[in-house]
Amino acid sequence: YLLVWAATTWLMFEFVPTKLPHYILPAYPALAILCALWLADGRASHSTGERIARLISLALFVLVGLALAAFLVIAPVRLGGGSPWWLYAGAGVGALAVAATVPLWRRKREAMLLAAFAAVILYELAGFVTVPRLEALWLSPRLADAVARYDEPGDPPVVAAGYAEPSITFLLGTSTVLELGARAGATAAARGGLALVDEAERPAFLDAVAGAGGRADALESISGLNYSRGRQTAITVYRVSAAAK
Repeated sequence: YLLVWAATTWLMFEFVPTKLPHYILPAYPALAILCALWLADGRASHSTGERIARLISLALFVLVGLALAAFLVIAPVRLGGGSPWWLYAGAGVGALAVAATVPLWRRKREAMLLAAFAAVILYELAGFVTVPRLEALWLSPRLADAVARYDEPGDPPVVAAGYAEPSITFLLGTSTVLELGARAGATAAARGGLALVDEAERPAFLDAVAGAGGRADALESISGLNYSRGRQTAITVYRVSAAAK
C-alpha cells in the first residue's frame, strides 16, 4: 500500500508538464516509512529476488547520481553564464560519494548513510547554485523584470501575445491579458501600454496594431528555453501607443 501510494503520487505529478517542486511532498512520508522498515529489518536475507532488487536500485542510484553531478556543471555552461571552479569541486565530491556506495552494497546501513551524504551535496548544489544560474530557463522572471523597468505610471495591464505560461500571470497579476497575435494587437492598440509578443505571433500582432491605427515600438528582446513546452522561445517587449480616438 505504501509503495503504491508513493509511486502513484510521484508519477502523477511527473507526467504533468507544469508543476512546482512541493507538489510531490505527499509521497515523502510513504517513502520515509519504507526506508525505515528496510533499515530496521535485521534479517540476513539470501533471496534471489531481494538481491536482484538491491542491485537494480544501486544501479539506478549510481546512474542518476552521476548524471546529476554532470548536470550541476554542464547545465550552467549551456543555459547560463558558466560554472565556477568550486561548483566543479562540489560536483566531484558528490560523484565520488555516489560511486563509493558500490563496494558497500551488501552493508545497507553504511551504503545508505553514504548515499544520503551524496544526496545532500548534490541536491543542495542543484537547488541553490546550479538551477538559479540557468538564466535561459527563467523566461517569466526575466520578462517580469523587463516590465518593471519599462512600466510607466498609468499603464494598463500587460498584454501577452502567444506566451500564456501560468508563471507570467503569477508574476504580473491576474489582469494580464493572454491572447494570440491578432487579438492581442487589437487589444494593445485600443489601450496602449506594454506587450510581450512571442516571435511566432509577432507578424499578426504588428499587423493588428497598425490596422487599428496604433504604433508598436520594440524595447527589448528576451530569449530562452520554454521548458514546459520544450522549445526555444523569443519574446519581444513592445510599448504600444494607442490609436487616436
